[in-house]
Amino acid sequence: MQKIRTFVAIPVSPEVQKRAADLIKRLSASDANVNWVHPDRLHMTLKFLGDVPNTEVSQVCQAVARAAANRRPFTVTYEGVGVFPNRDRPRVMWIGVKDGMEPLTDLQESVDQNLRTLGFPPERRRFHAHLTVGRLRRSVASKALRDLIDQNEGYSAGIANVSELLVMASFLDKSGPTYDVMARFQLT
Repeated sequence: MQKIRTFVAIPVSPEVQKRAADLIKRLSASDANVNWVHPDRLHMTLKFLGDVPNTEVSQVCQAVARAAANRRPFTVTYEGVGVFPNRDRPRVMWIGVKDGMEPLTDLQESVDQNLRTLGFPPERRRFHAHLTVGRLRRSVASKALRDLIDQNEGYSAGIANVSELLVMASFLDKSGPTYDVMARFQLT
């Protein structure tokens, strides 16, 4: 049985992609060893499912369709730069969400609840909405990187409409992940 590395996401507008590319250019001036996310691959992950048997993908899509049903589109403001897990040992650099958290969190919880019926456990950690822009190869924060993060802490990547959910397939290779959209569901 074939398995597909699957996740549920929100797409990112071309404006946000362009602004994120500008931020990546600024941050890449540091000496940190980072795998930068190509701007056209940016997305906000609402739920990572892992390896899903291909025979179960249609059930996943139905659950995500239920999560999207009867939900109105809304806007999100992408703003702020941060790192996970912390500034001293960063692994992931991200752009945060300033406005739109309430409907975004409600949507993520709906996705979580609808997929729970298929046996996918709910998220243990509190949802932290973000766009990953880079992954550090070594979890060491150089002074140059810390300084650049501080300088761009309030960076605004713009406002975007959230009007659809995506069920995505992820494929890993040496040049980084690539993604295919398996299904789209409009918020109505």
